[in-house]
Amino acid sequence: MQATIESDIYIFRFMNSHRIVRDGNSRLWVIYDDEDEVTGDWYVRVAYSDNNGASWTIEEVATGSDTLWTSYAIGVDSSNTIHVIWSHTGALKYQTRTSSGAWSSVTTIYAETATYSDLAVDFSDNVHVVYLDYTTSRRVVYIKKTGGSWGSPTVLVTATVDDAISFPAIIVDSNDYPHIAYSYFDLTPGDVRNIFYIYQTAGGWQAAEQVSVDGGSPQSQPAIIIDSSGNIHVAWLGRGSPLNPTVSQYLYRKRTSGVWGTIAYITDDSGVNYGYNHGLSVTGDGELHLIFMDTTSGNLYRSVNSGSGWGSKETLISAVSTGFGATLWSNVGNGQLASNYAVWYYKTNDPLWDSIIFLSFSVFIPKIFYF
Repeated sequence: MQATIESDIYIFRFMNSHRIVRDGNSRLWVIYDDEDEVTGDWYVRVAYSDNNGASWTIEEVATGSDTLWTSYAIGVDSSNTIHVIWSHTGALKYQTRTSSGAWSSVTTIYAETATYSDLAVDFSDNVHVVYLDYTTSRRVVYIKKTGGSWGSPTVLVTATVDDAISFPAIIVDSNDYPHIAYSYFDLTPGDVRNIFYIYQTAGGWQAAEQVSVDGGSPQSQPAIIIDSSGNIHVAWLGRGSPLNPTVSQYLYRKRTSGVWGTIAYITDDSGVNYGYNHGLSVTGDGELHLIFMDTTSGNLYRSVNSGSGWGSKETLISAVSTGFGATLWSNVGNGQLASNYAVWYYKTNDPLWDSIIFLSFSVFIPKIFYF
């Protein structure tokens, strides 16, 4: 099933944050941004669907007369309250919407320069947020909301001079502890880029672990999930594959009982330009799904790992335009699994305006799950 959420919008965000969730009433929620082509105003919007994505109702979260709206994410708690974050002119904002439709006032989580943020809601309805602080140096920062109060921010990683960090992504486990993946670019000397993983236990934050093997651009945009056995799964866009080492491919690695397994190459194709904004999800029985875009052809693909390795890519949608396309996060739900939903936006023939498309390719499986 494919349905258009909104047409004639301007949306172009390389992000790996949670952007689609399903609440306890089976209502689907999506967060995205848009620019009014007449007034030039910029919006952060949510859309929800009560009929499995066939039709959508749109609500505005924030608006302004500039284009500095970036880095948004969405989550849902056990009361079906929606939690959203976004950045405006650098400041990181937070807002909630109750199941009755009442929006809270806006809270500023961080007033300086924050970008590339992500959000996850745990089983106790605490809100976990990770973001990049660009105020004085590039830092990965974590902050948690317990009840009605935000705690103090914790700096997890600080880039050295001339290095860079990007694309942090967060999940929580069954004990309400956060797990974060991010990209670190060691730019001097040379250009060595890697994916790292850091997590919290009862003993505090543990040392960062390198997931990828030293490589050049991109080694970026990690997608991170956790399965029902507590295994960590990370997929990312990188280079160094056996057959096509200079072409960006999708890579994957699994962490079991504290040990990282062998890196797997989900794709290893020549002459293909795989794009950003992929999605990684897992079913209740542990089957992994990666949704990704080939920007050379504009095709949207899925690859499945049922436990014996990644299968060949399956075309979900063939190109409908020659412009940019990307998948958004397919992780859905808090404490339940809505199996394998994706949102895809694509560039139309108009050089400025896109349509945001909802794509469903699997039925809802009501199993207990965490992400």
